[in-house]
Amino acid sequence: MKLKEALENSGLSAIIYSESGMGKTHFTGTLPGTTLIIAAEANGIKTLARSKNADNIYVVNLPAPGANMAETAKRYDKFFEALLLEDLVFDNVVLDSATELANQLMITKTDLNKNGGAPAQHTYLEVQWAMRRYLRILRDLAVLRNKNVIVTALESELILSQSAESATSKTHPAFTGKKLSPEAEGLFDIVGHLEKTANGTRYIRLEGNESFVAKDRFGRKACIADGEIFIKGLTGNENKEDK
Repeated sequence: MKLKEALENSGLSAIIYSESGMGKTHFTGTLPGTTLIIAAEANGIKTLARSKNADNIYVVNLPAPGANMAETAKRYDKFFEALLLEDLVFDNVVLDSATELANQLMITKTDLNKNGGAPAQHTYLEVQWAMRRYLRILRDLAVLRNKNVIVTALESELILSQSAESATSKTHPAFTGKKLSPEAEGLFDIVGHLEKTANGTRYIRLEGNESFVAKDRFGRKACIADGEIFIKGLTGNENKEDK
């Protein structure tokens, strides 16, 4: 396959992150075409009822940690592994949110490891490896199955360097562990920080700065927080004033 054909047959992959309540889930409801929402938190999908594309949204709820933790862990693995095997009819696949999925994995694996209710070091490693697999599967849906893949996440401040006098930090998508966030950011075409202007307009920052991680392999610096505009790239090369 020629490079041009490969690019034309590849979907878009993006991580959209922000603090809670900024409208990440609502944004996914504005994506064009049909959308499969993989919901790690059932309450979050209530906002989708008001989405302009609500009639074309389908939701599957991931199992919450329950009495049989071993079975729950297996169901997570089987679900994500099946995504690449199934002939998905959806234009877009959304994980909402990766942060909550990592939290559920932590609860599940902590219980399995029987450490008195507290996660041990190897539990963190197990969760990180599971999240690596799941994120790569989602990335591959864009590359191999021509799906637009959106992963939402909360934000987290990671310390880059620290001394007795000061510390340097940067805001990243919130995953488990310091190493996983930069690794996950490298897997996806876009890492966007959802923000709001002084007049209340929501937009996605696509160019990083000293405070926030962001990137867009297609060269945009910002985009209005509308899924159709975001996917089709009709606007977005305008600069937004840094906060």
